[in-house]
Formats: sequence, structure tokens, C-alpha cells
Amino acid sequence: MSNLFRTIAAAIFGPARTRKVPQSPRRVHLGLEVLEGRTLPSVSPILSVAVQTPIVQMAHQPVVVDVPNLQGYSFHLISSNGKPAHDLVIQRETYNVDGSASFTGTWSGDGPNSKAINGTLKFDANGNIVLSFSWTNGSGGQNNFSGTLTRVNTSPITASAYSGRYYLEGDVMSSTGGGPGHISGYSQAPLPLVKANF
Repeated sequence: MSNLFRTIAAAIFGPARTRKVPQSPRRVHLGLEVLEGRTLPSVSPILSVAVQTPIVQMAHQPVVVDVPNLQGYSFHLISSNGKPAHDLVIQRETYNVDGSASFTGTWSGDGPNSKAINGTLKFDANGNIVLSFSWTNGSGGQNNFSGTLTRVNTSPITASAYSGRYYLEGDVMSSTGGGPGHISGYSQAPLPLVKANF
């Protein structure tokens, strides 16, 4: 009779008034795979969702811009105070890690012999190319030059064939007090090498 009463009550009052049977919680069953005769637990999609990919943060490398390659260039520099013109020849240039370069070459104009020089090319804080070098004068002291290098020819044809043209302006400081003082002039790029087959 109690079953009949429950059936009638369920029909009249709806499913909310009936007795609820507790359901057992669902469990994920372990899947097994057979690989080469061994039974191994499989990777469950539930477990793969729980694994998170580690975030890898790349270290930012600074952008290094190299100074121009002036190996083989020569500069004819005119003094603003009427002293004889001088010639600078950059014979060899070596790049440094920071984008600057070291160079060797010759300096001539104040005597019969040219002087060996050592110098650097680098960018200053404003982005200008600074060229500086030094040499030993005839009295055994050090003379120094420091100036700014500016590219004046950006023609694609000339740049590809002759590597561009530069204007150099700066000051010579002599330990003896002489020298050409303020000087400036244009570069002469090295001519491109052409290989001839005979």
C-alpha cells in the first residue's frame, strides 16, 4: 500500500515531493594501455588539463649598432687657421662587442714622414659617430685628434659601389702647442676590387 501511495503522490505533487535516492559519485576509471607487452596507465585527458606549461621569459638582448667600416678610407683635412692640410688613412679596422671599432692607420702633413696612429670609432650619447686617434709627435709627446664623422652621401648606387662618403670635422691637440687646430674634410672611399680573369 505504501508503494501505491507514493505513486499517487508522485503523480499529483510532481517529482519534487518524491523521495530522492542518493547517487554514488562518479569516478574516473584508470585506462590501461599495452605497450610492448607491458601494461601501463594511460594519460587521461583530465590529467593533461591539470598540467600547465611553464612560462619562459626571454632575456632581452640590447640592440648593438656597429659603426661604419672605414677600412681603406682616406681623409684630406684642411686647417681653419691656415696650417698645411693633413691626410688621415685608416688601414685596418676591428669591431668591438659594443658596436665601436678600433683602427690603425697613418697621419701625415706636418713633415716628410707619416705617423702611425691608433684610434677608435664609437657612437656618443646623441648618436653621433665620434672618431678619435693619437700619435707620437717629433718631440716624443702625444698628439690627439677628436672629431665627428657624418655620412654625406646616401645614394643607393654610390653606397653599394663605393660604400658612401663621409665628412670629418674635429680638433687636433698637440702636447707642444702647435698643430693644425680645427680641421675638416671629406673622405675618399676605397675603390671596389674587380677580379679580372685572363
